[in-house]
Formats: sequence, structure tokens, C-alpha cells
Amino acid sequence: MPGVRHGLRDLCLGVPQPGQCGGAGPRQIIHVDGMCNECGNCAVFCPYDSRPYQEKLTLFWSPEDFANSQNPGFLRLEDGKTRVRLGESVGDYDVSDPGCGLYEDLRRTICAVYEHYRYLLDSFS
Repeated sequence: MPGVRHGLRDLCLGVPQPGQCGGAGPRQIIHVDGMCNECGNCAVFCPYDSRPYQEKLTLFWSPEDFANSQNPGFLRLEDGKTRVRLGESVGDYDVSDPGCGLYEDLRRTICAVYEHYRYLLDSFS
């Protein structure tokens, strides 16, 4: 897929920031929980000063994985809504609605994952 950079074994995605022309510019690292064994290699090899498996926005594949983690992240629910955890706060949102209550950059990043990385949702749900 043009403009996409994949991380270690595709467990992290470099998603172009929403609104960036042609995907040029900064990228948001998305951690894919279901592909990660929390070995810590991404912290060693990450070109940024971070531990993606702990600190970056996480895409979860199941309610159980979401519940068993403290990571900031999101889970697509069967009713079409998205469960989002930011810090201690957890809520369900309709991310297709710009007025849903999420920060706009976060909402648009989740929408970009749903639109451009659907294979990560369809293959494992």
C-alpha cells in the first residue's frame, strides 16, 4: 500500500496523519495487539524514543484483549461503534461522526485505520 511503512513483523503500522497531502509528513504509529508478544524488540529498534507496544495507540482485535490491557487504544465493536481507552477513560464512540466527542486527530486516525487497513480487522475478527 503506498505511503505505508510496516514495523517489526507488521505489528506496528506507520499510518499517515489524517489530512496530510498524499500521506507525506508525520506518521502515527499504531500498535497491533494481536500480532505482538511484548518481547520489547520494538523499543530497541524503534526510530523514535518510545516503546510502541506500551505507549502507542493500540488496535485491539477482541474485547478480552482490550479488557486485559492498560494500553491506550481502540476496538471496533460489532454494533459499528468503537471502544476507546485514553488514560483511565473508556468510552464507546461512533467515529464516523465528527461530533462524537473524541479529539479530531484521534478520530481521524482511527477512521484511517478502518478505511486503509481493513484487512487487519476482517482477517482476525
